[in-house]
Amino acid sequence: KAADGKDVTDYKVGLDGDFDESGLAKRVTLAFDEDSQLDDIDTLWVAQTSATVVLKGKVPSQAILDKMVSVAKGVDGTAAVATKQVEVG
Repeated sequence: KAADGKDVTDYKVGLDGDFDESGLAKRVTLAFDEDSQLDDIDTLWVAQTSATVVLKGKVPSQAILDKMVSVAKGVDGTAAVATKQVEVG
């Protein structure tokens, strides 16, 4: 529920718990920042299309990408994670 008491769709809940059109992407980014393996990767961007987290950019290895997908799937509101726009290596 948002601060005004209205129900907010999971993927539109921002960092402060209020409505945010890109709330899911922001919360996934925060989850990456809180993970010591992922917090220094600055070549990857997080976006969202409804409840799908869209990862874009470059990562150093498939293992890092797999970890990012796993972390993103653990964030409330994530229905799927799209990685077609990620370059590995």
